[in-house]
Amino acid sequence: MRDIRTTGKRTITPQKVIKILEENGTIVNNTEAELILDFMYKFANLSVKQIIRKDSGENNPDVRTPRKLFK
Repeated sequence: MRDIRTTGKRTITPQKVIKILEENGTIVNNTEAELILDFMYKFANLSVKQIIRKDSGENNPDVRTPRKLFK
């Protein structure tokens, strides 16, 4: 179902996610907590890459959309 490749050590566990969300009134199960963590880590990696690219002055992304796609 999922093709998720984790790189590096993750310090937040699904149990911590469940506890934090329960304290704020949201109930999730272990599978949902894992999906939330996967999303958070992917989003964090994208954010870091964007900041690094911006700081280095690189304006072009690695992958570009073909121009013929929208014509």
